[in-house]
Amino acid sequence: MRIPEERAFALLKRYGIPVVPQVFCSSESSVSAALRKIGFPCVMKAVGPLHKTDVGGVVTDVTGEEEALKVFRKLLKIPDCEKVLVQKQLRGVELMVGGVRDGTFGSFVSFGLGGIYVEVLSDVSFRLCPVTESDAETMIKETAAWKILSGARGRKYPVEELKRIIVSASNIMVRSRLAEMDVNPLIATEKGFFAADVRMRR
Repeated sequence: MRIPEERAFALLKRYGIPVVPQVFCSSESSVSAALRKIGFPCVMKAVGPLHKTDVGGVVTDVTGEEEALKVFRKLLKIPDCEKVLVQKQLRGVELMVGGVRDGTFGSFVSFGLGGIYVEVLSDVSFRLCPVTESDAETMIKETAAWKILSGARGRKYPVEELKRIIVSASNIMVRSRLAEMDVNPLIATEKGFFAADVRMRR
């Protein structure tokens, strides 16, 4: 059973996983209020369709209120769209943290490079839950993401925070008894890591 997106984001926050500044909107007035809170540029996403990008349900680089209201009306016309998610547009390295429950071995947590090419890159490390911060550190270092996060091109990322996020993802998988979880992208910035998309299923 798929968990509604709004509840999935709330679960991430409950376990201490930072989320991109965002507001779920169901009316034009709520979009205007969201823009005052979030600012520009922003991203707007259709809430409801399973594969947003396949149906044109993600619009990036929205830079003005008039444009945002037009995008809002357009997204609501997409089949199964229930509301629109307005998010602050962050720039950074796209990672993924996820998990899956196996009928024989139990729950696993995963980490690797994310974004739309995650399945092509296959740069993912897995561990059986529950994981420790030491396990999480090993997972990070097993992937190509480590070269980026550890200081490539002079940029440093707070890897200690990322380790805690992986542990939190493991705890969510176990305590919430999820069948599947996918946080992709988890955007890495020099100030921290922020979940921009999440899918969960029981």
